[in-house]
Amino acid sequence: MIFGEFLPPGQARVTVVVSNAEGDEVEIDAIVDTGYMGALFLPNSLAEHLNLPQIDQEVLKLANGKICCSRGYCCLA
Repeated sequence: MIFGEFLPPGQARVTVVVSNAEGDEVEIDAIVDTGYMGALFLPNSLAEHLNLPQIDQEVLKLANGKICCSRGYCCLA
């Protein structure tokens, strides 16, 4: 079971431990998106710090209309 807290204005926050294949771990606080589709988005700097292998790259359109490029990494969460 995952425990978390609600923040104003209605955001859900949980603590997640992310690790790489070597067993290095980082604990992060994550905001849960109500449109969750099975992906965990990390800052590129954290993915690079953990030396996570990049598995894909995708162009995304955000809810505010902004276009951005997202890199996909393989990790254990």
